[in-house]
Amino acid sequence: MDLKNFLKKGYSIHKGLLKTDPLFIEYMDDMCNLAKILCDNNNIKYDPLDNIERLVSKLFAKEPTLPMPLYHLGTQNTQLVSGNKLKYSNILLDIVKLYLNNKILATPCASDTFTGFHAKKSMDKYILPIHEDLPYLLQSEDQLSVWIACSPYIKNVGGLDVWEGSHLDGPHPFYLDENQHYVADVDETKYKQINIEWELGDVIIMHTSLLHRGQINKTKDKTRVIQLFRYSNLETKMSINNNWLSKVYVRPGVKPEDFYKNI
Repeated sequence: MDLKNFLKKGYSIHKGLLKTDPLFIEYMDDMCNLAKILCDNNNIKYDPLDNIERLVSKLFAKEPTLPMPLYHLGTQNTQLVSGNKLKYSNILLDIVKLYLNNKILATPCASDTFTGFHAKKSMDKYILPIHEDLPYLLQSEDQLSVWIACSPYIKNVGGLDVWEGSHLDGPHPFYLDENQHYVADVDETKYKQINIEWELGDVIIMHTSLLHRGQINKTKDKTRVIQLFRYSNLETKMSINNNWLSKVYVRPGVKPEDFYKNI
């Protein structure tokens, strides 16, 4: 873990960090088992050895909303015990504590994201344009996003673009586009653009003000599945002045009477 290099570039790549980690495997097993329940409930055939990419791709192919319960379980904040065990594991926190200089740490309300980037033109609007994470999360301007590859790399499924060193000029000005994305209002050509490809279990650590964007999935029927965790340093001027405020996103739920109809 090269702290000096991270501070200079704003990101670091940890190849295969979680591929054989028991907590990561446990989390992926839980997600796969839940995905199989969804497949069974929707008469979707699958191989018992299918990984999470194959399972969510099959769910999405039948009906694009079918994988959403999985994504909600792993998002804001992750509801699975296995997901939280991974989020607060030593293998991740050792890096986070080093990069944030052992400060008082927290995770913003909208900290976690588990999602798949699917192969369908209508899904392209969910690929965020060039941005930094801070406007989506708030809480602290000294914050880390931990990007975890939960599926194997497939050609044309898309990687991650980052603009090296751009975090040093952050927080950046931004504007809201027609899809309600926070777009960085900057001249990104002043920074070196890096394309990051990944494999299952790779971990990419990014500073919250690092400019980045996901790439469009150009496959026919494959999915890029990722997990994001965020961690904040609460000892900064901005975070203290704002009383450590973080954003909360409201997701559609069900009324109690709707829930009981399904018993």
